[in-house]
Amino acid sequence: MVAPAYARYDFDDEAYSGHEDQARQVTALWVGLLPLLDVGPAIDTALQWCDAALAALAVPSAPAVSAALGRHFMHPAPDPAARAAIVDHMQQVRNRIAALPNDFRWRSGMDVAARTSAGRFTEIGDAFSNGAGPNGRAAIMVHEAVHFIVSNPVLVDVPEWSGETVAGREWGVSDPIPGVAVSGIAYRDLTTAQAIDNPGSYAAFAQEMFFTPTQPGAADTRFGAARPHE
Repeated sequence: MVAPAYARYDFDDEAYSGHEDQARQVTALWVGLLPLLDVGPAIDTALQWCDAALAALAVPSAPAVSAALGRHFMHPAPDPAARAAIVDHMQQVRNRIAALPNDFRWRSGMDVAARTSAGRFTEIGDAFSNGAGPNGRAAIMVHEAVHFIVSNPVLVDVPEWSGETVAGREWGVSDPIPGVAVSGIAYRDLTTAQAIDNPGSYAAFAQEMFFTPTQPGAADTRFGAARPHE
């Protein structure tokens, strides 16, 4: 049975009623329900990640923080202007997520988990529930919040798994995105200036700062397309 799904069940007989072998798909038939329900926990998790990231950015010289800055913003000790921009973006991302569900909706027929029009609204589709696990959904919330706060046109969008090895699996470089100036490159090839506007950089940095205290040395905490089951 492919989840999320449901089937008729007789609790008296403790058996499927009618010998159901083709479970009904919740997401497809209960339109909009499951993605919107999944948003709540994703927001809570994303806010925890943002708080961990902001606390870490207050002590950027800490070894775990400088290592993460090097991985996700391409410099272990960004200059004051760059660090201020990272902190400002991270705070704006948190503010945007905390403001949900303002300027937010489910939309039918989307072929992606989410999309955002900068400063206007974010939409999610059925793939938000079908294509990502709990951490993946939280990563989407951070990602889309960056799109929301960074003005159009979208200049940088390079997934955190592009050209990387995640959970022991090597991933190819992501396809270029039409109309996006910096895309279709390896994540590690971003410059610091580009990473400051890259949604995946904030999602990956925030996750690492949340998980590292409980999983020392666990730098590989990139969720989303590379780890959909989580």
